[in-house]
Amino acid sequence: MRIREATEQDWPAMWAFMRGIVAEGETFSWDRDATEEDARSYWLRGGPAKAFVAVDDDGTVLGTVETGPNKGGGAAHVASGGFMVDPAHGGKGVGRALGEHLIAWNRAQGYEGIQFNAVVESNTRAVHLWKSLGFAIIGTVPRGYRRPSGEYVGLHIMYFPLNGQPRPLLNAAKVATRLPAQDLERARAFYADNLGLEPVEERPGGLLYQPAGGEFALFATSGAPSGTHTQVAFYVDDIEAVVAELKQRGLELAHFEGFGEGIVEIEGNYPSKGTGERAVWFYDSEGNLVGIGQPVRR
Repeated sequence: MRIREATEQDWPAMWAFMRGIVAEGETFSWDRDATEEDARSYWLRGGPAKAFVAVDDDGTVLGTVETGPNKGGGAAHVASGGFMVDPAHGGKGVGRALGEHLIAWNRAQGYEGIQFNAVVESNTRAVHLWKSLGFAIIGTVPRGYRRPSGEYVGLHIMYFPLNGQPRPLLNAAKVATRLPAQDLERARAFYADNLGLEPVEERPGGLLYQPAGGEFALFATSGAPSGTHTQVAFYVDDIEAVVAELKQRGLELAHFEGFGEGIVEIEGNYPSKGTGERAVWFYDSEGNLVGIGQPVRR
């Protein structure tokens, strides 16, 4: 396998498999009816951007990658890229070879890093490949991609640092809370009836929830939480309205010595959040202590 710069003469062979990938709509965030001319003008756009093809010994185009500045102006020092591999040649290491070439080429050009803006969460082969090459998921847009079936899945932003930057470790990881449940169906009903939350995914012994920011999971266990400290908290913009709705649904708030009744005022908070916090707590059906907070802004 050889990787070289793509030319106009390569385009018919490239488009022969690219159009099917685009029309399928499972992995690439282009309009499914994108025209050949639109595709060619973007992929072979020139300037600081480059396109490459992987070819076999016979010159057959196996896959392609385009790369260039992710954005302009002050963000032009970070590269991006897009890949398509002919499905007829999948599983032959074409994507890995193109990914390694992308990294080496952008490092040689002096880019500070490579950012993928839209890696479809359900495209697990691609996610696994980029992770194995050193890319990290630095953020996920919940329900950011709609598959042709109508299912919504997450859209990952992935990043690879170049030129001596330290690679993200856990500082680039997504935090996920785990809450124990002795009776998973009872817990499911509690979160649905009292909080209006439904799991986005379930497996034997577990339920995954993804509110607007972050995620948490309930897992079946014979163990019980201590209930002596907050195990998960939700930040809201109007705590009075939320508490009123919770009470209307029959939820009882927890009260602790020294904090009084109802919504309590707490001095001090994380500097990025504000100067204080208004908060309430309650226990879920499994004894987990859940908090709801509204930062007091400066």
